[in-house]
Amino acid sequence: EITRKDITLKIANQDGGAHVDAAIDRSYHTLSRRGSFSEAAIGGKQIKISPPHELLMRQIGREVLDLLEVVAESLDN
Repeated sequence: EITRKDITLKIANQDGGAHVDAAIDRSYHTLSRRGSFSEAAIGGKQIKISPPHELLMRQIGREVLDLLEVVAESLDN
């Protein structure tokens, strides 16, 4: 199992976010290089999702921004 925290830290610490490690964690390598869940069914059609780790990072970023918006609104009230 790989968590949101794992994805964020591995992108930052192993895959060029902050620097590039010579050795990449096996679970992250599978996710980022082999696309361990690289297909999805949308509208009854199978499509390739590549690379999945970048899609996941965008989703995590969107969730953080949404949360910050909710917090900011609660502080204004």
